[in-house]
Amino acid sequence: MKNNALAGHSFTSMEALEQHLAWWMREIADLHCHGSTGEPPLQRFVRDEASKLKPLDGWLSRLKLSAIRDQLDTLLDEKARPSHDAS
Repeated sequence: MKNNALAGHSFTSMEALEQHLAWWMREIADLHCHGSTGEPPLQRFVRDEASKLKPLDGWLSRLKLSAIRDQLDTLLDEKARPSHDAS
């Protein structure tokens, strides 16, 4: 429990929780070496899996989710902005 993202923390809002989790994933979880693979999950993802992802645009149109397609770049830009530690 000592290394849990939520243990020992309280949050004043959902936004504060989301900011803390984004920070924790970026600064702790993505950098920590996995016990089975011996490497950080993000490093493994970038090397082995990221290139296999397919573009969403075609699928979003087929699923009639054009509003998401139209806003996807904005949403991704918002999530990519660095957030501050909310702890």
